[in-house]
Amino acid sequence: MRKMKALLAVAFIVAGQFPASAAGITRDSAKIVQHYQTDELLSTLEPTYLKEPVIGSPWSRNWFASISAGTSVFAGSPLGCEDIFGRMQPALQVSAGKWFTPSIGVRASYQGFGLKFIDANIAKQRYHAAHAELLWNVVGVNPSDELGLHRWTVAPYLGGGIIKHEGNGKHPFTVNYGVMAAYRLGRRLSVNMELAGLNTFQDFDGQGNSKRFGDQLFTLSAGLTVNIGKVGWKRTVDANPYRQQNEYLMETINDLLHQRGLPSDSFDNTNTKHGEYSGLASLRARLAHKDWNGKDSIAGQTSEDHKLIGVPFYFFFRINTCTLTDESQLQNLINLAKVAKAFNLDVFVDGAADAATGTRPINDKLSEQRASYIARLLREQGVSNDAIHCTAKGGINKFTPVQRNRHTRVMIKSSK
Repeated sequence: MRKMKALLAVAFIVAGQFPASAAGITRDSAKIVQHYQTDELLSTLEPTYLKEPVIGSPWSRNWFASISAGTSVFAGSPLGCEDIFGRMQPALQVSAGKWFTPSIGVRASYQGFGLKFIDANIAKQRYHAAHAELLWNVVGVNPSDELGLHRWTVAPYLGGGIIKHEGNGKHPFTVNYGVMAAYRLGRRLSVNMELAGLNTFQDFDGQGNSKRFGDQLFTLSAGLTVNIGKVGWKRTVDANPYRQQNEYLMETINDLLHQRGLPSDSFDNTNTKHGEYSGLASLRARLAHKDWNGKDSIAGQTSEDHKLIGVPFYFFFRINTCTLTDESQLQNLINLAKVAKAFNLDVFVDGAADAATGTRPINDKLSEQRASYIARLLREQGVSNDAIHCTAKGGINKFTPVQRNRHTRVMIKSSK
């Protein structure tokens, strides 16, 4: 149904822009002219995002540190005669970790700080425990805010480590498990509660079989978690609206060229997958538009004292270089230069780098070099140096995936 509507729209465009020949029209004939608004087809689309999945977190994002305090209970084998309330002792734990996705994270923790537990002999003993766990947030696939952050975190975990008994010097391997729940108060601060278990060999406290697991330490605690560095997730852009716009534009172009008696490949049909969606198709539409004077903005967009002609072009680069990811992008630049020269248009060149990689000074210089590279290619195609305006944006994190931030944006605008 949607494709049928698109075909009808193209037919209306052609009917409105190419009047029928007067030959064969009788005195009683009525001429019906259909008009179709092209602004929607040629305007810049606002990006929409898929709810899931999000882009995986680079090393600079979504680190956290937490501190919690509570009570611990040692249950050994043999158990001893004291009940659970008589075994309760203060507990303190600090942790640091990172979320790689909204669902998967890791952390390292330390517990002890010279605190004590009550062993099978009902004696107080000092201990130190260090361990690392893999966390799985079971609510990580639920809807989240604009940063991809969830209000609740409920994360079962499993890991391992070592525990040291200060009295007898034993430091056996441990299996750690539990569940951590957190409620986010703000972008960087959360409150958390945790129920944790630690299992090690029976002779840790000096009593029991040294080859069997049986000594256990259970801890119930609450505390605070602070997010460190950059926080949040980049969502995946939904490409379907851009593909649909591209298809509609190409159908329009081919029909217009056919009506003029020109082959549909009059303009190089370079693959535009590296040319940022509908940029090249939009330019072809402007070239084929019989009423365009080279100044009016078909897309109806303005920028200060200039009118933006259609949509921007994006030229993408390899990481930390001024090398294009695909040389076929140069065909976009050649077509753009032809229009700029033919209608005496200004060309605005904005270089950018990926903020996720490199330092700020490096990204500032790299974005300037990328803008200069595209400007040089435009001059080689005959565009006047006075018509080219360059800007260096430095490191940005506007687009997803992060590779799309490594670009130079080119816009053609009417003169002041």
